[in-house]
Amino acid sequence: MDDPRATVSDALTVLAAATSVELGPVGVAARVTPAYRAYGALASDRAALAAERPALERMLDAPSAAARLYAALLLRRLDPAAGQAALQAMVPSTEPLSVAPGGCVIMPTRTLGAAAQSFLNPPGILGT
Repeated sequence: MDDPRATVSDALTVLAAATSVELGPVGVAARVTPAYRAYGALASDRAALAAERPALERMLDAPSAAARLYAALLLRRLDPAAGQAALQAMVPSTEPLSVAPGGCVIMPTRTLGAAAQSFLNPPGILGT
C-alpha cells in the first residue's frame, strides 16, 4: 500500500467486476467480501473519491449492474445530487441483482431498478 493511487485503482477494479452488492459483512459468519472491502475503503476516503470521480462516472456505464450501483452510491457520497440522479436513472432497469446490506439478510429486491429505488427512499439502506 505504498502507492495510495494503486490501492484506489485496485478497489475500483474490484467493484467494476462485482456481480452482487455487499454493503457489510455477509452471512452468519460475517464474511467480508473483496467488493465490500473495496466499497468501504472508497466510501471512507472522500479525497480518493474526488480524485477518481471520472472513473466513477465511467463505471455508471459498466456492463455489471452491481458495478453501476456501487458507482452511484459512491458518487452520491461525493455529490449527492449526481448520485441521486444516477440512482433515479437505474430505477427502470429489470437487470437481475442481489444486494446484501450486511448481516444474514439479502435484500428481497431482485433487480437493479428495485435496489436503486430502495436507496432513493429515505433513509436508504444503512444510511448510504
